[in-house]
Amino acid sequence: MRSAAETLVASHNEFFADESDARLRLTALNQIGRSDSAGLQELRAAIGRKMLEIVPRLVGCPQFGGEQHNLWVQHTHLEMQLRGWETLLLALNAPTRSMLADVMYAYRMATESILPPVEKQGV
Repeated sequence: MRSAAETLVASHNEFFADESDARLRLTALNQIGRSDSAGLQELRAAIGRKMLEIVPRLVGCPQFGGEQHNLWVQHTHLEMQLRGWETLLLALNAPTRSMLADVMYAYRMATESILPPVEKQGV
């Protein structure tokens, strides 16, 4: 789980560089796998607040292509951010098989864009 979280934090700190969330992502990463739980509740609450900031912005889904294409891309990026926070939140739990499955699903949704390929005109 830690390996997935490390890759996620590196990619999201680069991809979402204009956001001020790098420190929180690094704090979560440093807590993963630690036996002490000092500050864990506060960390989970902070991640939960970040997720709650994103969720209301995901209401509805713009259409791909046409007039709403830029909105659709923004919507996809918000979904990736949300899944990134979900990955880190889940990775703070004890490493069980089911938790690993949940972490890996969220990780893939956070790091692999679901944007369809752009079709070339006249080909």
